[in-house]
Amino acid sequence: MDGSLRMQCDEDCRTAGFGKTERPVGWEGDGELSRVKLVRHCERGKPAGTDRLHLQALSHSLTLDFAALCNGTREEAEAMKQELSTFLRTELKLTLSEEKTKITHLNDGFEFLGFRIQRRRTAQGLKTKILIRSSAKQKLLEKLKHCTGSSAHQDSAKTKIQALNRIIRGWCQYYQYTSQASTEFSRIQHRLFWMMAHWLGGKYRISIKEVCQRFRQGNTFAVNGCALLNPGADFPTRRYTAHVFKPNPYTHQQIILKREVLPTEEYWPGFEKRVGMADLRIEVLTRDQFICQICGRHLTTETAEVDHLKPVRRFKRPVEANTEDNLWTLCQECHQQKTEYDRRMESPLRGNRARRVR
Repeated sequence: MDGSLRMQCDEDCRTAGFGKTERPVGWEGDGELSRVKLVRHCERGKPAGTDRLHLQALSHSLTLDFAALCNGTREEAEAMKQELSTFLRTELKLTLSEEKTKITHLNDGFEFLGFRIQRRRTAQGLKTKILIRSSAKQKLLEKLKHCTGSSAHQDSAKTKIQALNRIIRGWCQYYQYTSQASTEFSRIQHRLFWMMAHWLGGKYRISIKEVCQRFRQGNTFAVNGCALLNPGADFPTRRYTAHVFKPNPYTHQQIILKREVLPTEEYWPGFEKRVGMADLRIEVLTRDQFICQICGRHLTTETAEVDHLKPVRRFKRPVEANTEDNLWTLCQECHQQKTEYDRRMESPLRGNRARRVR
């Protein structure tokens, strides 16, 4: 293996292995046209690269997923596969998984780490496109549908928007560099708009027309100053810029490359420990004009605290304590004094001993 191919192989292993954490299924094959795609799945059974500069802290098992291009026939791709297998085994102490390594033609396309990579005919001729995988789009819509389902009407509208924004931001930033990303994001935005409109209508028991009049802000919705992200407008298609110097993290003294945050399977659907409190807080502060109801001090959103007039522990059903009539605005000092007073009144002890009761 010549030096350029050795360097490229090492770079591909580094990029896929340390840039992605998802474990895809291996792929691909044809070979009668000029371009052939070889995708390899490497597994290792002992500590990886302990002689490398920055790899001493790796775990005892490491999986690398990477793809290699071969401009030749299928026979040449098979020969390259064997050469790479030998190189990985002898130089990097990695074992190439034969059952997960396949060959395909680039025109047929393949899926890799959530992306669909395929060569297509355009006005400028044949171009390789990096697209969003269909299953990834379907999985996102299922998450959005779960968050905006009828069973979540008790959640605060503000926390619901914050939860949706977390999901949308992470997903769009991951796929922002794909071909025609803005077009795909606009389609997601259309579905998201109506999901949120129906959720707000079900929560407040109003029509879609009233929802738009009350909460619509341009092509999205906003509640209590918190606006829902617009994937089509907030995340335009971006391109990777060429870098003159790309250091090898195996040998370079300083870590320069930054890795993207991958979308995770777990997500926050907007659940609150005290249901509806995010919306009630804004309503109570507005009603009390951001004034402490004990000392009369003027407060801000950061310094104001919302307290229960009747403590939650005195309700048979704690959710009944979270009503506007049982909430008022206090400053931090008055809130502490009021909480201490409630504890002393409920304690069977007297004097200083009651202050230590929790």
